[in-house]
Amino acid sequence: MSKRSKRLIVVAALGVVPLSGLTPSAAVAETPWDKRALGKFVLKVTDLGDHRTRTVLLNCVPDGGTHPAPRRACHQLRQAHGRIARIPAEPGPCTHIYRPVRVEAFGTWAGGSRAYSRQFANHCVAVRRTGGVVFRF
Repeated sequence: MSKRSKRLIVVAALGVVPLSGLTPSAAVAETPWDKRALGKFVLKVTDLGDHRTRTVLLNCVPDGGTHPAPRRACHQLRQAHGRIARIPAEPGPCTHIYRPVRVEAFGTWAGGSRAYSRQFANHCVAVRRTGGVVFRF
């Protein structure tokens, strides 16, 4: 077996496409879903009226993903040991307009599975009751 064939087998085993031009470390840095993270979540907000869903990824340690405020969201999750239900509510007003949403989080924290799903009267209420950051997208 040639040296090039061996290298292609190793690269394929690592899941890195050799034509991408990225080194394995660069490929890890570019991905929004870091397998080495302390916590990682798929976060969803679904408008129950028109059934539109917004989804983001959140990695914690290192903080990142497609969430608009990963550092703040991860800080809250670290304080709550990865349990969204334990994040204190953010005080403040919301409208009384009824436009129900379902928020969901699926993922892991420190090696354990985590899931959260709850329905709220509107997006503002959902954001405030879950600490003001995690579902603000």
